[in-house]
Amino acid sequence: MSRRGQAQAARKRRYLSSADRRDDLLGVAAGLVERGGWSALTMQGLAAAAGVSRQLVYQHFADLPDLVVSVVRRLFERTRADTERLVRRAAATDAARDRATIAAAYQLFLDMPRAQRRALRALSGDAGPELPELGRTRRRVRAEIMALWVPWLRLRSGVDRETAGALAWMTIASAWALTDLVDDGAIGARVAQELLAGVVERLTARPRARAGSRAREPRRRGARLAGKENSR
Repeated sequence: MSRRGQAQAARKRRYLSSADRRDDLLGVAAGLVERGGWSALTMQGLAAAAGVSRQLVYQHFADLPDLVVSVVRRLFERTRADTERLVRRAAATDAARDRATIAAAYQLFLDMPRAQRRALRALSGDAGPELPELGRTRRRVRAEIMALWVPWLRLRSGVDRETAGALAWMTIASAWALTDLVDDGAIGARVAQELLAGVVERLTARPRARAGSRAREPRRRGARLAGKENSR
């Protein structure tokens, strides 16, 4: 028997409580996703990798969407909870701390193993796996990301919810692009943090401040025209 087969047999023979067995299955499932992406996660594939029957897998997870949601929580819950605490603290402070908040939140993302970052990006973005079972999970992940950031973006920018949602995804897209540069060694993490903080500052600039600068321009043009008329 191969070493892998021996490990699977040992796993199968080992008695585990229901809670421990579920946790063990989630660990195996998370490993499948990290190595092969979301398309590698199936009920049958998990049973084979864990060295258990498919029936046992179904005893712990009703179907593939249920399994996917559970794996998402396993992989990302700690980072999500830490990010939520950061954003809540930021909402209770003045805007002078915003750059530090963005940098800290982005660092939480960078601290995740690269395979987990890829899994989150694939699941929440448009380039994710085209599996019907994952549609519900993708919508849920996106909704949770929006729930984290939209209230804070509205507070800082004064825009409506729909616009704040667009700003949130523009920020996330910028973070993904900067992370690619960090992973490729093109820039350092500190530089990426500063660049992302600058992006957020520009996106959350109050609209009325920009409108005021536009409103002054017609007055200046009017004054110039009046000056020309008087010179005649």
